[in-house]
Amino acid sequence: MKLSVEKLQANNKSVQIVKVDGYLDAHTFPSLEEMLHKLMDEGERQIILDFATLDYISSAGLGLLLGIHRLTSQQMGGLKIINMQEPVHRVFDVLGFSRIIEICASRDAAIEAFERPT
Repeated sequence: MKLSVEKLQANNKSVQIVKVDGYLDAHTFPSLEEMLHKLMDEGERQIILDFATLDYISSAGLGLLLGIHRLTSQQMGGLKIINMQEPVHRVFDVLGFSRIIEICASRDAAIEAFERPT
């Protein structure tokens, strides 16, 4: 799995975009977990995960996403996902994750979603 981070300023707030490439499973999720916790430790609360090149997600990856979603929500932030490929989207839909973690059509839509009241 390959990870990269891009920081944006939107509406006077910092937004982190984390691009996740490859497989998110029991062997690779610790790298993403470490990166996300580091961002949160630095005070980042609005995180967008870009799944354009994520080919597979396991239950370990899903569990990580739920935990990060919960933490960011508790700290007045949020987690959004963009560019989700169809096979990963099906897993989200079947397991009900798409009702918990917001999936947005684009980067701009995700940034706008942070501004909506929850």
